[in-house]
Amino acid sequence: MDQITLRPGENGRLVVLFAYAAELIEKIKTVPGRRWHASEKHWSVPDDPATRERLAVLFAEPNAPALPADASFLDKVRAAIRIRHLSPCTEEAYVGWTDVSLKFRPDLVGVQGCC
Repeated sequence: MDQITLRPGENGRLVVLFAYAAELIEKIKTVPGRRWHASEKHWSVPDDPATRERLAVLFAEPNAPALPADASFLDKVRAAIRIRHLSPCTEEAYVGWTDVSLKFRPDLVGVQGCC
């Protein structure tokens, strides 16, 4: 599926970016409070937990492995790498560097844009 990008917007909104696809347009139109910004060519939605959960369900990868609710952050990183079909060596490197990074900045787990 096409890549969906989320980033913080203005006034408590979340910017949703993706390449044009009719299927994705239909999905985003089901989100309450969505807005199309024609000049910037992106959608925005309210930045709240309910909307984030809805986006996760709407735009989930169909072949994504199901993770338990108590999955560790590194397990989520592994799942994200596997969805992208990266090599096992790349997975090992990314997970290793993520683990090292989190030892110095454990406060980064759960930051916007992370798994």
